[in-house]
Order: sequence, then C-alpha cells, then structure tokens
Amino acid sequence: MRTAFLLLIIPFVLSHAACKPMTAMIEVHKGRQALLAGRAQAALAHFQRAAELDPDFLYFSTLPQSAVTYTGRALYQLGRFSEARQAFEQATLRFPDDAMARLYLGIALVRQEHREPGFQETTAGLKAIYQWLDYIEANLPQGIYWDSNREVRSEIERVLKQITDRRLSIEQLIETAEWVGNRMEWEIDAARRDEQMSRNRE
Repeated sequence: MRTAFLLLIIPFVLSHAACKPMTAMIEVHKGRQALLAGRAQAALAHFQRAAELDPDFLYFSTLPQSAVTYTGRALYQLGRFSEARQAFEQATLRFPDDAMARLYLGIALVRQEHREPGFQETTAGLKAIYQWLDYIEANLPQGIYWDSNREVRSEIERVLKQITDRRLSIEQLIETAEWVGNRMEWEIDAARRDEQMSRNRE
C-alpha cells in the first residue's frame, strides 16, 4: 500500500517542484515590465513572490540577476533604501557574480551616508558590468547585440576616471550608477530584439 501511494504522489511532487522555477520566472518577467514602466510597487509584489517561490532563482538574460536583487531594485525605486540595502547585501552574499546587486548596494550605501564603502561597492559594480560586457562581446555569439555602440562602457570609463581623480560628486555618482542600472535593464530586451531581427533577416 505504501509503495502504491508513493508511486502515485511522486509525479505530483516532481511536477510541483518543477513549477516553482517556472512560476518564479513568470513573476520576475512581470516585475521587470512593471519596473521598466515606473510602477515600482507592482514590481515589488512580483519580485517578492518570485523570491519566496525560489530563493535561489537567477534571471538569466545573459546578465544574471537574482530575484532578491530585483526586489532590492524595486525597494530602491520606492525610496526604501534601508530595506533595499539589506536585499542587495543578501544578494551579493548568495550570488557573488551578480554585478547589478553590487552596483545598487553601492548607491544604497551612499544614500545612507556610508560614502566610502558606497563608493567602493559602486566602483566594483561598474567594473564588473564593464568586464562582463567585454567578455560576452568576445566570447558569446549574442554578445554583439549588447551595448553595441559602447555607450554603457564609455559612460563607465568616464565615471571611473572621475572617481580615480576624485572629481565626482555624490550626486553625479548616484545619477550615473542609476543610469547604468536602468540602461542595462533596457539592454536585455534590446539585445533580444536585435538578435531576433538578425535571425529573421538570415
């Protein structure tokens, strides 16, 4: 009897487990659309649901970001910087290669008057994004569709030089880091669209 019960329930358990990552993916997708449209509160609900469903979920769009990072970004847009910082700290601990988490952790720290560690984290995030863009351009077929005009990398180069020369104000750092974060999010969809158009032409 027990064996028969297990044979009946195992497919249900397996299918339920498989549904969680897929549902988390759908929630992150909906959250991204809300975030890009400036509806941070709606985005937050989707991202929190995704993180609850699958705490280890990574949104792979070539540039990996965790559901926790996205949660922090929605909190950041809502001006809830302390909660956002906690989310980014959690994300960087669990996913050390999540460059966006490091970038936003830096500016969240700066906004809370932790300037030195904030500058360090923001600089690390900007460098990681720059290196990642260079890497995929050189090593992945879809890399040619990301930052194809090098606008993001040019802006990162400019701001890193100003940081080195200590000519960058807090306001300029925040503005540039936010621009890079938003532009990279936009690049996800732009790269997909350009890649698809190229395939259609072929």
